[in-house]
Amino acid sequence: MAWGQSCSRGARTRSGVVGLVLAVLVLAGCTGQQEEPVPEPSNGPDGQVTTPAGDGQGPDGPDGPGTEPEGEPQEPEEDYPAPERPAAMENNDIDGAEAAATYFLELVQYGYATGDTAELTDMSADDCSFCELIAGAVDEIYADGGRAVAEPIMVESVIAQIWTHADGDYAVETRFRAGAITEYDDNDELVDESPSEDLHLWLLLTYEDSWHVEGVESE
Repeated sequence: MAWGQSCSRGARTRSGVVGLVLAVLVLAGCTGQQEEPVPEPSNGPDGQVTTPAGDGQGPDGPDGPGTEPEGEPQEPEEDYPAPERPAAMENNDIDGAEAAATYFLELVQYGYATGDTAELTDMSADDCSFCELIAGAVDEIYADGGRAVAEPIMVESVIAQIWTHADGDYAVETRFRAGAITEYDDNDELVDESPSEDLHLWLLLTYEDSWHVEGVESE
């Protein structure tokens, strides 16, 4: 399972890996607070974050997994860099919400690439169904000696606004390209692979001493 599926109220499941990062962020539809619709963000310039695309790490880049000969298993990404926690996450404001949302998305892909979901779990609210699904999917891959090769995400824009239905909450609209994910079993046999995919997601975040993701909705 990956970023893109819908969540449990009438969830549709799709197997696959970026069906591993994609099958869940559209699986993300479980916010635990779905009674209220997600508001559209203001069209003002404040708060928009743009991340430059491309660092040579994609499937066609010099260091990307796409350079591996066809049909041969790719090596585990033991050196996949851990996302750097943004300083802005110390702030309980629009900038902090945007930084936290970006960091969370990076942690998802990092989890698939390394099996490490500790920080992802720390950022997840207790009733975040999407968060639970992601962590569970990663654990399932690595529990029996499997692994996943994942390309980094490329964030295009992040725009936050105050969520008016609950004090202290923020709705964050994100657009990004989730990198391809390839899953192998403990015998290094190919289990599943999914291509990169452009996603448009809403994250609901709250700040209580630190940032937590309450849920995720797909477009």
